[in-house]
Amino acid sequence: MREALDYMKKNPGKFNFANSGTWGAADFPMRMMAKAAGVEYNNIPFDGGGPAALAVLGGHADATFSFTAQLMPQVTAGKLRPLAVTGPSRIRELPQTPTLKEEGVDVVFTMWRAVVGPKGLPLAEDKQFLEQIRQLGDDVQFQTGKEFEATWRQEWDAFGRVVTAAK
Repeated sequence: MREALDYMKKNPGKFNFANSGTWGAADFPMRMMAKAAGVEYNNIPFDGGGPAALAVLGGHADATFSFTAQLMPQVTAGKLRPLAVTGPSRIRELPQTPTLKEEGVDVVFTMWRAVVGPKGLPLAEDKQFLEQIRQLGDDVQFQTGKEFEATWRQEWDAFGRVVTAAK
């Protein structure tokens, strides 16, 4: 990651970043990282994470952010090199890959997905369901409706600050 940041500092606007759609799951952490690191880049929006990853694989873009599970086959095959993870700590699938904070960028961004269902759905106790999600490469955290609402509001406020700063 340090190499990419150094390049962006020396070549403002020349680093081509493929995002999965403006204000999407790849766009937010890149905006946050660029602001925190004081760098500029060329933002290229795509219609989803798949096309953004293909742009990087094809040499049409320098980098993208994505869910770990989405890109692990290309990482394992040596076609993509992980530069950093955006979460608060390293992840089990990529133990050698530093966090943005370890690279000197004060940004933490987690790309989470929510599985929701009707009240009373016993998924928290369904060990098989949770294990299947873990096998996809995702960490699993169960939250009650109230806990999820608090998480959502916290994220909403943080994203709002990013959007306001971009205006």
